Amino acid sequence: MKKRAKKQVAIVVPLSTRPELTPDEEISLRHLRHYLGRYDKFMVAPPGIDVPHPDFTVLRFNPKFFGSIRAHMDMLSSMCFYNAFNQYEYILIHHLDSLVLSDQLEEWCNRGFDYLAPPWIKYPGSPYDGRPIENQIGNGGFSLRNVQNFLRVLRAVKRPRLTHTYARRILRRAKKVEFKGNEDVFWGMRAKNYVSDFNVADIDTALQFGFECNPQLCFEKNNQQLPFGVHDWPTYDRAFWEPHLLPE
Repeated sequence: MKKRAKKQVAIVVPLSTRPELTPDEEISLRHLRHYLGRYDKFMVAPPGIDVPHPDFTVLRFNPKFFGSIRAHMDMLSSMCFYNAFNQYEYILIHHLDSLVLSDQLEEWCNRGFDYLAPPWIKYPGSPYDGRPIENQIGNGGFSLRNVQNFLRVLRAVKRPRLTHTYARRILRRAKKVEFKGNEDVFWGMRAKNYVSDFNVADIDTALQFGFECNPQLCFEKNNQQLPFGVHDWPTYDRAFWEPHLLPE
């Protein structure tokens, strides 16, 4: 039986193993506090790392989930991670290379998507040029996730569906392959293979939610409107975002 969430949404900020934030991460945190400070906020950290942010609840996870991109992706593909937020309907994953530009969080939760994130748009010279993720939804570093439906997918991935020994072995091998790539690619493109009604936003809606690479092109495609937020803003055309940064 599906467990009923008690609250609508929480913001989850995964930390690295570094003891201090960079200046750009401080900017990200300033925007988060300014626009989304009224929501429940969590920082996810390994044991032993000081977290001097009293306005956040700190959750400690196994050290194996920290120290590399692969370890972080394993955490965001684990049932223990989503079970930690079982009292919420949604979580907003907010890496500290993300930037929120307004408070639209409740509005996006009410849209009913299971996974919502900035798309990898197709354009000449894209870092994703020629890869199948172009014009797909991804960018897990700034993403809204339906906790219970993520758990449904993870349970389906782990559940053997065939009784024949050989067939079950093939299925397990296929499921391992699913998780070899980036976790956000799995959620955006493959999760619906396990739960057919898993609801991923379309690209036009995702552009209203967030941008990543080539923000000027995203801006034009989004009818010259800024999104709710952006992922990896210091890397892709920082100059585009600087007029929108909050003063210190």
